[in-house]
Amino acid sequence: MADLLVWEKPDLNTLPGVIKKAIVEGRVVIIIGECSIEYEGRSASRLGNGERILIIKQDGSVLVHRPQGYSPVNWQPETSVIEVWTDDEVIEDKRTGCRACVNVTGCPTLYIEDGKAKIVEDDCTGCGLCARFCPYKAIVEVSGA
Repeated sequence: MADLLVWEKPDLNTLPGVIKKAIVEGRVVIIIGECSIEYEGRSASRLGNGERILIIKQDGSVLVHRPQGYSPVNWQPETSVIEVWTDDEVIEDKRTGCRACVNVTGCPTLYIEDGKAKIVEDDCTGCGLCARFCPYKAIVEVSGA
């Protein structure tokens, strides 16, 4: 079992990066706090600002609870897109493990690890082929990087 990480009153500038890292590492993420939530899947809806308990499981399923009651306000089975944002930053993890970027481009800097595509950034030329061929838009070109 992975070490438990607890952040109380986290710095909102670093929090999105911490959440993204936990999701990429396959950790269970539990967020308790005031936030708004937008979701698409079985249905599409938005929960305005309020106290929420959000659980992102290792398989990508998501549960959204209010502070009262035992039934979730919403749940999504395994999802391929999870976004976390503060006013200044949006983080996305859309990787599905479909391998289109590897199979179509044949790029030697792409590889699959734990079922997800990864890039050897030091060797990447920035040609953008992987981003153009990704059907889920999981690879985004970053200008000036």
